[in-house]
Amino acid sequence: AEDKGFFEIDIEGDIVTPLVPGTEECAYCSFDAEGNCLCSIEMSFLQGKCAFRKPISCSLYPIRISKLSNGTLALNVHHWDICKDAFEKGKRENVRVYQFLKEPLTRRFGAEWYEQLCAAAEMVLNQ
Repeated sequence: AEDKGFFEIDIEGDIVTPLVPGTEECAYCSFDAEGNCLCSIEMSFLQGKCAFRKPISCSLYPIRISKLSNGTLALNVHHWDICKDAFEKGKRENVRVYQFLKEPLTRRFGAEWYEQLCAAAEMVLNQ
């Protein structure tokens, strides 16, 4: 991924992190002793070794944000085979994607927005 630079532009025109050819893993991922995939950028930030966090788009994954023609933001869950185990774990533990991503959603959109999201989800789920 070194020859690609720090980021790439995907087919939708979004800035994304480069993937390692053949593995489809993010170039910035590293694995802990239990085999969990962690972000090297975020780990460095949390350890005080760098001054910036990983991009919010990475923190929000598998939620992808796109801008509609009227300027409204659309949030959609991206399903990728590499994340199948995480989706299955969430289903087993009854943790929905928006609940798992509470911190980055709140960081991106604010606490009031997140509370409104939870209320809307609760209303839909109870129908």
